[in-house]
Amino acid sequence: MTTAPPPASPQPAKPTELTPAPLVITRRLSAEGRALVARGDWVEPGTPLLAMETFPGRVLRTQVARELRIDPDQTEDTVVPSPGTIIQQGDVLARSSLFWSHRIAHSQHEGSVAGVSPSLGVIYLREHIPTQVAETVQINVIEELSGDKNHFHSYVQVKDGDKIERGQVIATRNVGHNYQNIFSPVFGTVCNVAPLLGTLSIIPDQVASVVTAHIPGVVAAVRHNREVDVVGYGLIFDGLVGVGGEASGPLVVRPNATAPWRPGPEDEDLAGCILVTGAADNDSLAAAAALGVSGLVAGRARQADLCRFVGQDIGVIATGEEEVPLVLVLTEGFGQGAMTPRLHRMLAAVAGRTVSLSGTTHIRAGVIRPRLVVSVEPPTNLLELAGADTGLAGTAAIGLVEVPTELAAGLRARVLRGPHAGRSGIIKELIDTPRVLPTGAEALVARLEVDPGDDGPGEIVLAAQANLKLEGGETNHG
Repeated sequence: MTTAPPPASPQPAKPTELTPAPLVITRRLSAEGRALVARGDWVEPGTPLLAMETFPGRVLRTQVARELRIDPDQTEDTVVPSPGTIIQQGDVLARSSLFWSHRIAHSQHEGSVAGVSPSLGVIYLREHIPTQVAETVQINVIEELSGDKNHFHSYVQVKDGDKIERGQVIATRNVGHNYQNIFSPVFGTVCNVAPLLGTLSIIPDQVASVVTAHIPGVVAAVRHNREVDVVGYGLIFDGLVGVGGEASGPLVVRPNATAPWRPGPEDEDLAGCILVTGAADNDSLAAAAALGVSGLVAGRARQADLCRFVGQDIGVIATGEEEVPLVLVLTEGFGQGAMTPRLHRMLAAVAGRTVSLSGTTHIRAGVIRPRLVVSVEPPTNLLELAGADTGLAGTAAIGLVEVPTELAAGLRARVLRGPHAGRSGIIKELIDTPRVLPTGAEALVARLEVDPGDDGPGEIVLAAQANLKLEGGETNHG
């Protein structure tokens, strides 16, 4: 690794409506692994940062002092493998010799040597669980506990979106003086908690053995062999819905048409690119995949086409782990139509630059929106931006870039839902008394001056504050 970015061939400056700024992402493993970089290293989107071959599982105990017939405080002197050594069930774990008496304690488990308790005479092993991909696990709580559906909520100890560990209690029922428990069979995320059916599901963690940088930049911090902060410089664009994991490549922009994109003669060399177009359908996605496109950013697509592309029904709770040939991000959502003209214009202004695309979308618990990050050359050494006084390190979530979340007058925002969904503009006023919306709901609203465009003339509209997402513009960078 180098300690400074390699010389970059200058790219012609292109006018944009956004101001580039320092960006920070924190890349994480689910558990401690191995760090492959150090602070100050320059990284590219595909540079490996962290590696992990196994999940840490349960702590397992072997009563060595009892087996060897020694005092507990002598246990440390009998251990054969060194700390961290991975041993198999039946391997020699400890050995003692006293005059003509020789005794051996064999491991009752498979794992790595984690420690010794001289007070208990116990050697601890840490179970290792391969990071293999598994299908979603559905658990019938009522059936397994032989319980009553009316008491479902009292049984279940977790909720939608909770991260859980293998062996963690997820439901329990008190039967007399005894407890019946259901334990999670995997590390994962709880989803689809369904009281009427008496079931819940767990999406297993699909941990890559190697976590890459995702954006070009400099390593600002490495923590506990589990987290790496990367500082970059550029612009952020949020989408509404996405599928697939992550991709990076040069940005290629095609016209903002309402008709779904079809490849033309100019599209023969799109392999490895991130393609931007107005609209897409199943044929667009199939054609892009056949050309080797790494990611596609479109304004809209029909939900039925998206389901056909993925090969299953797509919910809006959690995406990002689908087995698809390219990453897809929709900036306006489902339906027919093109991309917001202003957004398309800004993306066209940065065409040719390196971009990093994330399709992960979580709606219900811990909202995560799909994002496109455009990297540009920093005005100064990124090591300076990564200094301890910047306050940047560690401020972002997994794979995402931190942006302001507080609504304020003068900031640009996009309407996510309601009659003005997809339109963008400047917040003129945040009204601090609830108003009754056309739907009959009562909510805090904002007065928004939306941009003119194909979706309507410029005007002042009211939108629920909960339906606004900061978009970036003259007053903020993303």
